[in-house]
Amino acid sequence: MIAILGGTGKIGRETLNAIHLLEPETEIIIGSRHRPTDGEASSYTWKFFDVNDIESIDALLDGVSVVINAAGPSSVVSAPIMDAARARGIPLVDVGDSECYRKYEAEENSLGEKTNNSLVMSGCGSIPGLIGVLPIILSRDFIQISELEVNYRIDEEISMSAATDMAAKMNASSTSEINATTFTKPENIPLLGEAVYRYPYHDEECEAVEHIINPLKSTWNMVRPDTEYEKLLASPYKDREELATRISKMSKFAIKDIRPGIHFYVKIQGILRENQKDGVRVLYASCGNPAEVSGKVLAATSSAVYRTSCDYELNGYYRPATFPMIDLLLENINKLGVFESWNIYPYLFDTDTEEVGEL
Repeated sequence: MIAILGGTGKIGRETLNAIHLLEPETEIIIGSRHRPTDGEASSYTWKFFDVNDIESIDALLDGVSVVINAAGPSSVVSAPIMDAARARGIPLVDVGDSECYRKYEAEENSLGEKTNNSLVMSGCGSIPGLIGVLPIILSRDFIQISELEVNYRIDEEISMSAATDMAAKMNASSTSEINATTFTKPENIPLLGEAVYRYPYHDEECEAVEHIINPLKSTWNMVRPDTEYEKLLASPYKDREELATRISKMSKFAIKDIRPGIHFYVKIQGILRENQKDGVRVLYASCGNPAEVSGKVLAATSSAVYRTSCDYELNGYYRPATFPMIDLLLENINKLGVFESWNIYPYLFDTDTEEVGEL
């Protein structure tokens, strides 16, 4: 039996549809505060769920083999769900990646061993999640990696729930201002657009991927079609709620006349496995509706955990990129048709790193 918390939201509904495709014989429980009104109730069992009601969490988890959290904001709901799942020894797969998971990950890293009697996975959507898996796939062509470059562009209207998590991750203090570094210049980035802007970042997912593939140099960039993001970060705000509201409003204007989607551009240079010579691989992949992509990746991960838990005793904390059964996860992603396009090129593009503007 699999439980989906927040199963009536945008990502939760996509997760439900994908889980039915991957695990058609498995009983599904949907947990939410409000009873669904659609006509699909015959495909699952509904139970009341409120993150502030511990009894409702315990009742929902009774008899469950894997719990999926698609509810948000993760910075608000994930900690009590993680505590309840760990207390019962139930594997947890969360689309979010809140501070409670990062503390748990840091604790395990400091001890050098897995510390829990059950499996906990976070960041199991598109970003974070899928973006960490792509370099792992591409790295398999290499025996030594000199440079890794990861770029992503996501065009979508950001919900207040997602914006709240973004604001929480940007600023832990909730009152201090963020001063944007002026590193943005318009560039032609291959396959991601002309006169677009890179915003470098580096988080725990980046570190986890780098620990696995060990590049000598690495860069990670969010790509935007304008400088509104930089202006937002440079402007003062009084608290996280105000910042989250600005992020959500900004996204509505940013995607005007743009089809929602996600685009990935991953480049690796190093020594190739096939001939032990210097070479390059460039991966370009694109996906459709971001909520659908996150729901499918969450379902693909959860199905892999569900099937793995029947044969193996995995415990402790993982991300999709560090999951031991990553090939099963990739198999599920392919079954669900996550990618609209997928191309790997054995060469660099002429426009790589070309800046746009006056000399």
